[in-house]
Amino acid sequence: MSRLIDADALIEELNNSHFPGAPYVDAGISIAIGKVLDAPTVEPERKTGKWTLLEECANAGYYCSECRKRVVKEGWSGTVKKIKFCPNCGADMRKESR
Repeated sequence: MSRLIDADALIEELNNSHFPGAPYVDAGISIAIGKVLDAPTVEPERKTGKWTLLEECANAGYYCSECRKRVVKEGWSGTVKKIKFCPNCGADMRKESR
């Protein structure tokens, strides 16, 4: 089972774990910190959304389905390739075109 952890908090906790008179324990802690720093990282889960076209006169443009913010008022049409991520909330819009 995999789970995401806060590696920075773990490193801080390990750095604060000193055992005076036990140099081998401190050496082990240093090795553990190195392993945490070398561990692979994962891409955090992103929201997914789609572009919604609203053609109302004052607010015409494409809107993100996640954050509901207008991204582009002019210049996009049905044939123009839309951007892959919402610049406001970071939602992944790539599934929309698949």
